Amino acid sequence: MVIEYVTDLARQMGLELSRVTLSKGQTFGCLDARLLSLCAQDRLVIETVHKSELDSLQSGVCGDSLELKIKSALIRLKMLLD
Repeated sequence: MVIEYVTDLARQMGLELSRVTLSKGQTFGCLDARLLSLCAQDRLVIETVHKSELDSLQSGVCGDSLELKIKSALIRLKMLLD
């Protein structure tokens, strides 16, 4: 669900993502976090999102903090591409 949401936001911002991945953060010491990786044209940005934020999105309610995090990551990616 989050991958589709991110891809849709990216398209609205004029970005075509080549890869979106969501990894569990436990490997990196983040017990309640996931790492959201966004890639376009060999550029990569990573954003930390909490499981509770993803659960809210899954239930149909996207919180402001999750949307802000994703848009911020997309803006950083866009800046890397310019």
